[in-house]
Amino acid sequence: METAKAADKPASPGTPLTLDTAPRRVSYTGRDEKVHQLTLNPTLLTRGSVDDLDGVRLDDDMRGMVPHYLTVSIANAGTGTVEPAMAVRNFRVALADGTAGKAVSFFSGNPLASPGTGPLETCVGTRAPKTLTAGQAATECRVVMLPEDAKPATVSYSDESVTRTWKVEGGEVGGGVLAAGKPAKVTWKDTNDKDVPLTVTLKSVRKAGAGALADYKLNARQKAATVYFVTLSYRNNGTSKLYPGMDEAVSLRTESGQTLRKLTLIAIGSNGPKGCRSAVPYGMVQPGKSVQQCGVYLVDQGDKPVTVTFSSTTEGADPVTWKAGCHAGAPLLFLKQQQDGRGGRHMAAPADLAAQQRGVRSHEDVVADEHRLIAGDRGPAQPAFSQITDASPTSIRDPSASSTAPYITRTLARPTATMLAGFRRRLRRDIRHRRPAALPS
Repeated sequence: METAKAADKPASPGTPLTLDTAPRRVSYTGRDEKVHQLTLNPTLLTRGSVDDLDGVRLDDDMRGMVPHYLTVSIANAGTGTVEPAMAVRNFRVALADGTAGKAVSFFSGNPLASPGTGPLETCVGTRAPKTLTAGQAATECRVVMLPEDAKPATVSYSDESVTRTWKVEGGEVGGGVLAAGKPAKVTWKDTNDKDVPLTVTLKSVRKAGAGALADYKLNARQKAATVYFVTLSYRNNGTSKLYPGMDEAVSLRTESGQTLRKLTLIAIGSNGPKGCRSAVPYGMVQPGKSVQQCGVYLVDQGDKPVTVTFSSTTEGADPVTWKAGCHAGAPLLFLKQQQDGRGGRHMAAPADLAAQQRGVRSHEDVVADEHRLIAGDRGPAQPAFSQITDASPTSIRDPSASSTAPYITRTLARPTATMLAGFRRRLRRDIRHRRPAALPS
């Protein structure tokens, strides 16, 4: 939170914005880590003027922004005492693309000066009690800075893994936000710090089922969140090989203004939970080839994704943003699960889509190669499968494995004896029961 020096002169009246003001029952975790029950709601959101901040010392990234004054009602609906000045800090004001406003606190350089009558002075001068006992209520105010040409879309309150949201009338996603599925041209640094042209496409944002991460060890807050799978594809348009670490540059923005990074999952013998397999190349992403990667994101209850952002590693490059276009379990590229005839399941494209993919080997060929490798038969020379296209099958489950742990396959070109030995070791290890762990990034 930024601290500034309050202006001495009053500001012009602000413009009230229309918003939902319905009370919500929420939990609040105090500084003592105790959980309290509150009833709260925004009562007023006022757009101020840049002139309100004449004489106020601001950081460079806030210059030219417009102050918005959020007034909220906070009532202690439980037992014990609550500090309303701390609870109000859990409020956000966000734009329709999930960009959160910047909250700022003020203090006067002259404590003996008479308070003004403008919205800034009114907000800063709120006389709320320091603590609220059971049944008591108070009014608090927060100053939030937003871009001059932007309109807020939501007011939200978050505590632990639960979010409550109130809509603001007139907030819409601005220009420059791409539709899901539309490719974007960016640059990416290779291992030699050289700029490489890259095409990035948001494939989908999918709400996963309740048991999507059942095989992973999660903490209580992670378990309470809603799981989303976010998949993007990357095509190397340059002449240099790229390490497939582009998914680290992806973030998910939510309706309440939270910016989320993907969850880092630790799993032996797996490249992701079921429904979120990443087609990670066997090595680097070769020039002219593509890779598809899926990330797991945990969103608070009561919140939802609105945009996905990719930030280039090139200095000064603007991030690319897509509308999330969420689907509840909708498969990528209209892929569907099919029985493979041996008790396992795989992702297969419809025949009409598969027929359009030239040079992409069928799932049956992949399975046959894997079983030849397991049996020690190298078979005829096959094209390398280290560069994976968007429509390529990325994973299967070994039909002989009794464990629920996924078994991820790779098809090799003329595998060496060392590769085969390593392959057999990994197979024997992976089919034993293992319970992966999850760590937040």
